[in-house]
Amino acid sequence: MSNLPATTPIADLVRWAKMRWRIEHDYRELKHGLGLDHFEGRTWRGWHHHVTLVTAARAFLTLRRLGPPDAGLTLYQVLDTLHDLLRCWTGICTTCGRTLPTSRNRT
Repeated sequence: MSNLPATTPIADLVRWAKMRWRIEHDYRELKHGLGLDHFEGRTWRGWHHHVTLVTAARAFLTLRRLGPPDAGLTLYQVLDTLHDLLRCWTGICTTCGRTLPTSRNRT
């Protein structure tokens, strides 16, 4: 049952159905594994900070899972990865605070 055209291939329908399962799985992991549902504050700013940290933790774990296997991480490896994530998300260098060029404003 779908509102897609009748000519939509079955393979696409199956792929989209599996995508929904993946989204639900990721949301459950965010809630139970990383504490998305543990926020008990009352302000928008506090909620936003909490969700940002949970999202950063999820991105970090995904990068580690997809990266090469190793025996463990040093503190500096964790910090380097977090700096890379922050640079990607904010467009601001975490060392000097300058705005980094993006594909839109790159000359």
